[in-house]
Amino acid sequence: MGAIIGVDGVPEGASYLYFIDDEPKAQKFEAYLAANPGAVDLWLGGHTHTFPEDVVNGRSHVETKWGTHFVNCAQLSKYHSFVTCPPMSRHFIFTPGSRQVRVRCYLHDDSFAAQGWYALGERVLELSAPFLRQP
Repeated sequence: MGAIIGVDGVPEGASYLYFIDDEPKAQKFEAYLAANPGAVDLWLGGHTHTFPEDVVNGRSHVETKWGTHFVNCAQLSKYHSFVTCPPMSRHFIFTPGSRQVRVRCYLHDDSFAAQGWYALGERVLELSAPFLRQP
């Protein structure tokens, strides 16, 4: 069975919670998060083939829905897809006692912008409770 191609030209279900076992469009995670807003503070994903500032189908690399912050953390393969995108990763800074987490974007080469920290990709997110350092 071939992949179903979505309206944006990529396989339907790519880059989001789509399959649970063999069930496509399961919507089980989404239903849980919708019924329990804020149950999950951060959802980290590690797959993308876009540039740091891209918005595809209304979604960027850092989005909040159902009280959950979704962060696309990594793209470490420069030539993996038909689109050549810069290898990048995310760095999270948690401060004990603070509800804020700083999410920085690091570009691993200079194919898009100067290699290093990419300020336009930085976000500050609010957690549901202060971060506590465990002993």
